[in-house]
Parts: sequence; structure tokens; C-alpha cells
Amino acid sequence: TFTPSGGSAIAFSAVITQLGYNTTNPRYSAIYRLLNPPSGTTGTITITFSGSVSNGIMAGAGNFKGVDQANPFDTPVGTNGNSSTASIDVTGLSGNELVFDNVFLGAGSNSYTLTVGAGQTQLWNPTYVANLREAASIEQATSPSVTMSWAIANQANYWAIAAVPINPAPAGTTFTIT
Repeated sequence: TFTPSGGSAIAFSAVITQLGYNTTNPRYSAIYRLLNPPSGTTGTITITFSGSVSNGIMAGAGNFKGVDQANPFDTPVGTNGNSSTASIDVTGLSGNELVFDNVFLGAGSNSYTLTVGAGQTQLWNPTYVANLREAASIEQATSPSVTMSWAIANQANYWAIAAVPINPAPAGTTFTIT
């Protein structure tokens, strides 16, 4: 939830949850949304889990301006693997979307690092915590597809990546005085 200062909690909605390892030792990459949050307001984000968490948690928040409120996203995608590169192709784009991704890495030690792919702008990539790392980035689409990728230093390991194209708000009507 997001609780604006002096206000009531507002629930986020799930966009995509991608399983990253297996169901007995689950790790996830997930994206949630809150459309049209109160402008210019500080507040608190609270994350609540329905069960116990044994493998650590990392979370980040991004705030995007100029998003289409009626149709904010195109189809989200997710995948997982066990390799030295976490990568996903986002296709079917118009070429004007902003693609947001986040990645989970099951890191066996603090020597595992994530390096953002070419053309992406890293939003966060915190320090190693409790056998995991996570990071997020954006890339402006300029064609019908975008590849979001992260290089994993040290050796191959389990990862999950999720991405979603964010649609820009429609251009406003232009009036001309004659």
C-alpha cells in the first residue's frame, strides 16, 4: 500500500509476478502499480506478505510522470533461468513506450553482481542482501521490440526478470486562435 502523509492507505495492483526458481524455494520478480497517485505528496510504502519469508526481500519504487491513465501498460512479460545473463525481449511495441524491468538474482555471495544492459538506464541496484540481489531499469522504445538484459558477474545462477511497456499519455488537443 501507499499511505500519503495524513491520508489513508491506497492499494497497489499486481501487473506481473514471475516465479524465479521453484515452488519449494520460491523467488520472484514482481511489478505492481498505483495509477494517478496524489501529486506532490510524500508518504509510506508498506509491503505485507501472506506467509513467512525465508530467503530475503528487496523492493524498490519508481514514479513515472506522463503515463496514459486509461491504458497505462501494454502486455507485461516475464521469464526465468540459470545463466550468466538475465534477459527478456519485449515485443509488439509502437516505439514510444518506456519499458520498465526488474530482475531478481539468487546470489550465493556478495561477489555476484548485476550490470545493466546497453541502452538501459539503471534505476536501482542495491548491495547484496541475504543471498540475493535485485535491480531495475528503464529503456525508451524506439522500435517494435526492446531487449532488457543484465549481466551476472561471477558465475551463472538462478534469476527471474519481469518487464512492462508503459504507455505515454495521449498528446493533448492543440487550439489555434485565428
